[in-house]
Amino acid sequence: MATETQIVQDDGQEPDETQAPDVEQSFIDQLRARRTAIAAETSKEFDIPGYDGMLKATYRRLGYEEVMKIARRAIKSELPMQELGAQADFLIRACTSIDAEGKHLAAGYNAELAAFFGIDTKRARDCLFHVFGNELAVVAHQTAVLRWMQAGESDISEEFQGE
Repeated sequence: MATETQIVQDDGQEPDETQAPDVEQSFIDQLRARRTAIAAETSKEFDIPGYDGMLKATYRRLGYEEVMKIARRAIKSELPMQELGAQADFLIRACTSIDAEGKHLAAGYNAELAAFFGIDTKRARDCLFHVFGNELAVVAHQTAVLRWMQAGESDISEEFQGE
């Protein structure tokens, strides 16, 4: 005859189910609430490096397959700096809005934003690199955005960064 396993406290006593929920249960509830909030957060605004908070980009959360499509293209490429290109493509694909001090400038790293900055290009990568000013700023920004996205898709970071 099988018996049911009883929950026993660390002190060897059975828990008193008439007691009010303890601090530990409150912490668990907080963790669950935070996880629900993370899953519901589908876009987030980030400061673009170098602009002291004046220029911001809003990114949407990309799914695993969408991120992996970008990563696979970079892996197959023989071009120098393929990883940097993939990081730029990641930001380009995820960006939904560029804003300056509350004013909407463009719906991403596009011709509209290029015109705002006075650069003559139709290539999103050229626009992005012009806005960021240097490659390390792109890498740092992409890492921050990926870290946020990873909170909702646990497999993305390791696969995208090859870890």
